[in-house]
Amino acid sequence: LKNSYCCLASFGVGEEKSAEDFLRHANSLGTSIAIATFGSEGSMVYDGSRLYRHGIEKVEKVVNTVGAGDSWFSGFISGFIDNKPIDECMALGAKRSAAIVSVFDPFVRKI
Repeated sequence: LKNSYCCLASFGVGEEKSAEDFLRHANSLGTSIAIATFGSEGSMVYDGSRLYRHGIEKVEKVVNTVGAGDSWFSGFISGFIDNKPIDECMALGAKRSAAIVSVFDPFVRKI
């Protein structure tokens, strides 16, 4: 993790090309992991050599989207700190985000 820098940006549905350009540009400026989230359309990560895509984790009912992006990032970064592969970190983010949007209270105590 030494000298690792992450950036996180949120994009709208259908903005994948803009996001990809942004991630590549952020990487060229020194960001080692550049992340874009697209709400219900999943996420994208660029590590300087590979572009990763990951969908969402399906939930029975979306109750409240407050905190979904922050929760996604907390799941991702917890895996990243544990040196898990990028695709696994993205899956952890999707799982954490799904747990948040499934409840009214955005402060889930136990996941």
